[in-house]
Amino acid sequence: IGLPGCTAYTSGDTSLPMSLPTAAGTSTWNLPIPSGSYLLGIEIYLQGLSFEPPGFSRWASVSNLLTVRLGNQ
Repeated sequence: IGLPGCTAYTSGDTSLPMSLPTAAGTSTWNLPIPSGSYLLGIEIYLQGLSFEPPGFSRWASVSNLLTVRLGNQ
């Protein structure tokens, strides 16, 4: 998306907003995954996009890649 120094590791197929962080700097995010054996072993790739405050040298930054493999344990 043209952010200097940032790499897009995932596509923008789905976007899910997160809540704003608490005073402790943490935030929770629920990702509902249906229960089904057909999903075992698949991988989900996640990457965050963070909008920067006005006056910052760029308008946004992206996180590194997170890979999650679904299992039953």
